[in-house]
Amino acid sequence: MLSAPQRQATGVPVWPELAVDAFVPAADGEQTRVLYEDDGISTAHEQGAFALTEFTLRRQGDEVVLNVAPIRAAANLLPSPRRCVVRFHLPAGSVLAGAAGVVVPVRAPRATELFAGAEAPALEAEGPLVLMRTEMEAAKPSTLRLVVQGD
Repeated sequence: MLSAPQRQATGVPVWPELAVDAFVPAADGEQTRVLYEDDGISTAHEQGAFALTEFTLRRQGDEVVLNVAPIRAAANLLPSPRRCVVRFHLPAGSVLAGAAGVVVPVRAPRATELFAGAEAPALEAEGPLVLMRTEMEAAKPSTLRLVVQGD
């Protein structure tokens, strides 16, 4: 799931900072999502002025990898570098190996209305939340890695 900070107006073209919620599966697997962005105020997207960015979350054993890859970049549309906050939602019983991020204890239930549908995490099985802040170049692929261990 992708989200962004609250803004005062919807006419602000692109988000200077992205917030990515990556729900790490308990077993090996891979999920891909594509983020579409345009200037938010014109019809320039009809002439190709839009950007597509692919986010692929993969777990293989103890390794969790988030690949961010531009599929289509529109000139001067996206800030570069762009600030990004990634929230890795780990399965219950997971432990972060090493100091790759900031582990945030979950003290209150997360907003269920934001995570509805078949792929929503089970709220009763929530595990640690790992926060990573980074900057990503708009036209270059980026990779974030975590090593997690079960209990």
